Amino acid sequence: MTRRSLALEKLDEFHRRYEEDPWCLHWRGVEQVRHAHVLSVLGTLDLSGSTNTISTLDVGCSRGDFSGKLHNLTGEVTAVDVSQTAVDIATSRYNLDGLVFISQTIPGSSLARGVYDLATCLEVIYYLQEKDRNKFIFEISELLRPGGTILITSLVGGAPYFQPQELQTLVEQSFEEPFMICYGWSMFQQFEQNLFRLYWRLNLAHHYTSGDNGDRDEVTPNSSTTESLAKHLLVNLGKMPVFGWLLRASLVTFSSTVKVLLIWQGPGRLAHRFARLLRLTPSHTIIVARKSPDPADK
Repeated sequence: MTRRSLALEKLDEFHRRYEEDPWCLHWRGVEQVRHAHVLSVLGTLDLSGSTNTISTLDVGCSRGDFSGKLHNLTGEVTAVDVSQTAVDIATSRYNLDGLVFISQTIPGSSLARGVYDLATCLEVIYYLQEKDRNKFIFEISELLRPGGTILITSLVGGAPYFQPQELQTLVEQSFEEPFMICYGWSMFQQFEQNLFRLYWRLNLAHHYTSGDNGDRDEVTPNSSTTESLAKHLLVNLGKMPVFGWLLRASLVTFSSTVKVLLIWQGPGRLAHRFARLLRLTPSHTIIVARKSPDPADK
């Protein structure tokens, strides 16, 4: 068995073991805000298809949380995931005309080439081995019609994640006119991720115990106070007006302070150390690019 097939098997097992939603995309406030932001970006693009619908490919759909929202915007979505378990769950959750879930692996899919107007790929690229990433982007370009659009997102960070320019460089090898949108705040992202990890540890420790064969056996349906509080915060982070105001105010303050330091210190070490200390970097990158209108130009 190859390293790649082992990774795919592990991902499918992950969906089987945590069928209730491994990443809790359907209720985490930050994920809801992230999906809304991506949809707002898509709403500003000219995605005219050949019909009244926009033929869309959603790569890495998991349980279909974003795919369902995307269907409301484009009207026609083929959502794919390497996990057959995830596809089965998504199919059972959604029964909408024009929304289809298929288990496929990219690169190496059997999907029809040159038929999609739009491809979306949210937080998937860093799960691939480095040697497969160029092939992944190239195959998506092959699946799109001439002039089609790709939207791809990634967390900002060191390997396996991407710095914004790294992701743009990867995309522009197969696409034209890429433009970058950076958003979020890395310190807030790290706080939310740590809170989510705490929630999962409490959830698994409180609800389940490992059996002799390694499977999870449910032992109690009750939630601990700490677990409930963690979930409440995760649901509302990014949506609470007071928290949102404090976050915006802190960003303005930090940005102004850094600008003063840069003016005073230039590109000196003090300003850079201050910026790194406060993690004054974006948390997410969105890259939007188009396939060449004329395949002969490539």
